[in-house]
Amino acid sequence: MIKQAATIILSMAFTMCKGQTNNGENQLASLYKQVRFRDRAVEYRTNIEVGACNFELLINDVPVEQYFGDAEGTVNTSVPINDAILQTGAQHWKLIVYPGERKGKQLEELSPNVLIDIEIEKITKGGSQQEAGAVKKLVTTSLVKRDGREVFADAGKRIVVYEGSFPASVPYNIPGWTKGQDLQKEDSLALQREVLAYYQKYAGFYNEKNVEGIYSAVLAKERERAQYFFLDAEGCKETIKDYKEFLSFPSPNVLPVEHYRMRFYGNGKIVALERTDPPNKGEPVTRIEYKDKNGKTVTEFMYCYLMRNASGQLEMIR
Repeated sequence: MIKQAATIILSMAFTMCKGQTNNGENQLASLYKQVRFRDRAVEYRTNIEVGACNFELLINDVPVEQYFGDAEGTVNTSVPINDAILQTGAQHWKLIVYPGERKGKQLEELSPNVLIDIEIEKITKGGSQQEAGAVKKLVTTSLVKRDGREVFADAGKRIVVYEGSFPASVPYNIPGWTKGQDLQKEDSLALQREVLAYYQKYAGFYNEKNVEGIYSAVLAKERERAQYFFLDAEGCKETIKDYKEFLSFPSPNVLPVEHYRMRFYGNGKIVALERTDPPNKGEPVTRIEYKDKNGKTVTEFMYCYLMRNASGQLEMIR
């Protein structure tokens, strides 16, 4: 998905042995040649303003944004969601709202001050022109009067789920996770061991600076990403640059996979391990820690959503 890891430090350099053949890099670099409909490129974004609570927003049962932590403030962000849209038609969305924390203490119920404003925006791109399309509201705060003031209608509840659909029109049709198997039907303990082994192997590629291993693991998801983001040659180069720079952090420490739970997405066809410990709750478990130029410890993480492909192997799809 989703999604690239948080912050990329563009000033870092990555060097490879001179003359080394890099088949994986060549494959990633040429993905733009498979991209169709670039003249009809379109981007869908979700604009989010959520306050006084925690939340998860899923589109087609795939996470596009979340926040777990202190519920005192407000989250304002705009997130591209083409990675969750596989084809034209109705797209299902779900917003799950939780109480969150206050001063490190878990709240038991939703606050009267909860604020929710989520919309979908369509942006069409043509050359240097960008034309914003109609904005569709998904959910806004519903208020009621209590004790002479307007408050969040669902205040006092432990959890609230809102869901519905919105139309999207994209020129592409990609299989994504739909070609995968229903992982919820498998033995959960055996599956968790298999998923954990995959994550540990993937984290090991970063620890060993095995760039070919990384490229091989991400090829399937990057192939689809090139299409739904309509990447050109320069866009593919940026993708490669991002992966290389992840291997260039000074004195990197690949952290162990720990404090996690297994979660299913994509109607059971996607599986992921996510952190359960505050303040990392909901984040990916594949993490790299390093010191920046000021000596401050920085932690980066890599998303890794898996499906079981036709050959029966786990494969990264987002």
